[in-house]
Amino acid sequence: MTEFRNILRYGFLAALFLSATSLAVSDELTKECGDKTLEVQKSYDNIFARLRQMVDLREECAGTGIYEARSALLFADARRLDEAETMIAAASLFSPAYDKEVLVAKMSLAVPQGRREDALLLGKQVVTEFPTWLDGYTAYAMAHFWNADFSSSINVLNKASLIDESGKAYRLLAVMYYLEENYPSSVDSLERALEIDPDAILDVSAATSAALSLLEMGQRDDGLALLQRYAAADPLADVKSDYIRARKRFEPKPRQRAIVAAATISTSSATPVPGPVIDPNKVRTRDEVEYGFDKNKGAIFALYNRALRVDPTLEGRVVVRIGIQPSGEISSCNIESSDFTNTEFFDRLCERIRLIEFTRLAVSESTTILKSINFIRD
Repeated sequence: MTEFRNILRYGFLAALFLSATSLAVSDELTKECGDKTLEVQKSYDNIFARLRQMVDLREECAGTGIYEARSALLFADARRLDEAETMIAAASLFSPAYDKEVLVAKMSLAVPQGRREDALLLGKQVVTEFPTWLDGYTAYAMAHFWNADFSSSINVLNKASLIDESGKAYRLLAVMYYLEENYPSSVDSLERALEIDPDAILDVSAATSAALSLLEMGQRDDGLALLQRYAAADPLADVKSDYIRARKRFEPKPRQRAIVAAATISTSSATPVPGPVIDPNKVRTRDEVEYGFDKNKGAIFALYNRALRVDPTLEGRVVVRIGIQPSGEISSCNIESSDFTNTEFFDRLCERIRLIEFTRLAVSESTTILKSINFIRD
């Protein structure tokens, strides 16, 4: 009954039953919608842009099954859990046609629900039942990523590349190798992805990971050139947090910045630059803050895993107090409370948290929140 209530809430129960029982939806329409939804799925746009594109296809493609299956995955990735569950229930009516897509959607849904072990089990099921399906392997690799197990993620992606050399697998490898601090392999993976698909430069996570890898290897100019290459290809680069954070890493050191800033101030005009119109009623939502932390959870838990190698007893809850400026930058990070003591880890944790970039908002004041993070050993 829950599944049917979900479908009723979505508003196209009748269309679904016609499709599932009387084949009212033509094969031609199903194929056409399959092509269109696949194009959305493979787009380099951010998750919210792709979700809007998928919603625009609703009137044309709702009731084809493939539309519901692929929408479920996008809703899950965007942390819109109710819609994801509704779409999973709808796509399940077409079983077994889209069982593999439904499994991946359930796996993606399990992560924000805190069921990470379930996500890994579902991922294992996907690659076992569909051993030649590349998207199943990349989804399984992401389940390991959300568990901050980058080594396992790399192993899965390398298996995927043996089945079907894919720019997507190599793009993800560029990110995973960077997080694992295997910087040469990160750069090599992006280069391989670009050989397969030159548009892979539009993947902001892969491009910035490889650029930062070059920086870590002492090849600053090459890293900066790669970052500039990405920015030239993506007109929206300046509003993407991954690019903003990477660009900051390439900026001069604080003392050098201070000297440059002082010189600029002494020679610039005193005419103020108009800023955004302040809306006193607008606030930064908790959902936005949680999404920002979710995107950076892998890097945060990578710090924890490295700290465990030094002190295997570290475990417990850490509460941090952070201040977020209207610009989206984090202005302060302090440990409010913790179940354990490790000053070096806390310093690195706050240092990593300060790299999180939230959306710029025309708000009147900064936002202060308490964020609880549970660090639990496997």
